[in-house]
Amino acid sequence: MSSSSSSPSKKVESYQQIASLLHIETGDDAGSPHLDAAAASTTCFLLELAPELLTQIIGYLQPVESTCLGLTCKKFYPIHFSRHGKVALHHYVSVTGRLSQSSSYTRNGTTLANFLTAWVPSHLKYNYEKRKFVTEEEFERFIEEVREDEFQQISADAPMIFKDLDDGDYDDMVDRYMEEADDMGWEYEDRPIL
Repeated sequence: MSSSSSSPSKKVESYQQIASLLHIETGDDAGSPHLDAAAASTTCFLLELAPELLTQIIGYLQPVESTCLGLTCKKFYPIHFSRHGKVALHHYVSVTGRLSQSSSYTRNGTTLANFLTAWVPSHLKYNYEKRKFVTEEEFERFIEEVREDEFQQISADAPMIFKDLDDGDYDDMVDRYMEEADDMGWEYEDRPIL
């Protein structure tokens, strides 16, 4: 039976079983952990494991996943770092499990930067060309440049791709493309198809 068709009581039982297996005290008789109470009453027994076991556990994680775990706790980061070293923001979770590099920072991406956007201070935004987090002012300048570069590129590409159109049709096509790109937003590298 899928979890979407499970009854609420089955979901509560599942929460209780998971919490029991992980030795997490939810502080809640209903069995579903509450985020506001969890910080005060949750115990993570993973922290009590020997460093050798933690090293083995982290060894099963991909570098991006290991980095995320390492950033949750002072005890985990040195273990992560000894196993995977420094992991760049543009590295992503790979299906094959190998460290890969991708310059694509997309809405549903799996780069380390994607995972960290909710963790870094809200006044910082990810600049996917510089591959680092920057201030909002720097980010706004970056977006203006990206938008202008994209306009120039699409204006040059349209006549080569669609050779039989009139000049006015090229302009309309470029305008529609830029409107669609503006609607999508420029924060990510996702772009409409010409």
